Amino acid sequence: MERETSMRANRSSRNKRISELLSDGWQLRNFYRFTAQNPQFDLHDACQIILARPDASVCFYIDEWNSLWRRVIKSREGIASYDIDG
Repeated sequence: MERETSMRANRSSRNKRISELLSDGWQLRNFYRFTAQNPQFDLHDACQIILARPDASVCFYIDEWNSLWRRVIKSREGIASYDIDG
């Protein structure tokens, strides 16, 4: 029960942050820039990335980076994501 309440609170907070993102002109411009550079992400994933890292440019899943013979620098942190169900 406690986990369910926590998930609801996180979802509410996340929805509020997404609403703020899409209603602010500068953040919306940044969001459009990101989605234009990364068409492989759906709306849900793109919002997660921009909320976590507003200055993100080119993003791939780790398997995609590896297939391009690119390696993530050791000190870098990834962007945590979750599926639509939370």
